[in-house]
Amino acid sequence: MKMKKIALLLSVVLFTCCVTSKVSKVEIDPISKIVPVDKTQNQLYLIANDWMIKTFTNAESVIQFTDKESGTIAGKYLMGMSLVTSPGLYSVQEYKSVYSIIKIQVKDNAAKITITPNSYNNLTMSYYGIKDDGYPKEQAISDINNLIEDFNKYMKHDHVEF
Repeated sequence: MKMKKIALLLSVVLFTCCVTSKVSKVEIDPISKIVPVDKTQNQLYLIANDWMIKTFTNAESVIQFTDKESGTIAGKYLMGMSLVTSPGLYSVQEYKSVYSIIKIQVKDNAAKITITPNSYNNLTMSYYGIKDDGYPKEQAISDINNLIEDFNKYMKHDHVEF
């Protein structure tokens, strides 16, 4: 019985010595880009709506608002998954969804995209030489910039008239 207690104590000490973790609050300011395109507001609205439909492929990403008259489309987009830990004696690590609100506004000859990520907590863990960064701020910003660049290319691409 004494050996089991020693083995348990030794495994707890080894585990805690080899595991490091850091929780950080991730907050990112909205990122916007204006895309000049030589088309009417109606044409740009249809192209932007088509881009959102093609981009929002995950069931958790949804278009929440559209107003053709004002040239506005908005939706909630699943950016990625952050690693978080639950409080308590035996903390459990799990992944939580990280969302952004994507708002597109169009008028004659221009489209504007604004991506506003929700703030989230992210846990970085390192254990036995393996590192799990969850969804770090740098990755989120890179993903936002990639979305904006994809939108830019899509809006400027020649499309069949609707």
